Amino acid sequence: MDITTLTKLQDYINEETYHARVYEALSKVAPSEASRNILADLTNDENKHVNMLSSIVKDDIGRDYKPQIGPVFVTASSYRDLLKKQILQEITAFRNFERDFDREEDDSRLKDAYREIKTDALVFITNLLYLLEEE
Repeated sequence: MDITTLTKLQDYINEETYHARVYEALSKVAPSEASRNILADLTNDENKHVNMLSSIVKDDIGRDYKPQIGPVFVTASSYRDLLKKQILQEITAFRNFERDFDREEDDSRLKDAYREIKTDALVFITNLLYLLEEE
């Protein structure tokens, strides 16, 4: 794996870790049990993405890559704004993983990870839009 791909994967691991922390924090102030369950699912899926990408990086460099992402704090008053921000971030993630999926030719494991993550991003967007509409 070239250094550009490795750096990109480390950036993706950082982003996916941050997203997991955001969804976990959002779940603590979500207005309903259904919302909390959706956000818990999103958190689990983001952690799955981190594990997938981390495994690929570890296989290449021979050691774990551990992102340094601090805690995320959400208040009830910032809940909706953060949902909106996450929708935009998931749209960007979808575009990035779609681009990388289309470009990847050599590593089937990486291509499979890109496919799964880009597909999940679309599901996340749908769920976030649902949460945004919940009263």
